[in-house]
Amino acid sequence: MFTRIARGASLEINQQSCTGCLRCARRCRRRVLGVTRREEGPRPVVVAIDNCKYCGKCARACPVGALSLTII
Repeated sequence: MFTRIARGASLEINQQSCTGCLRCARRCRRRVLGVTRREEGPRPVVVAIDNCKYCGKCARACPVGALSLTII
């Protein structure tokens, strides 16, 4: 699990469920998500949580539900 919390919300990426399709990173226009290369392939990582506007587009783009955005 990879979680980042800022300004009243958290963005969590379940790396175990993630397939590496990177739809989430492509969907985010604010460049909150970046890409890391791993042995099992590319995976999204939160690189700029302060840019997040909590629209949820990244989480909705994930076909396996590996991302969750929670407003605290």
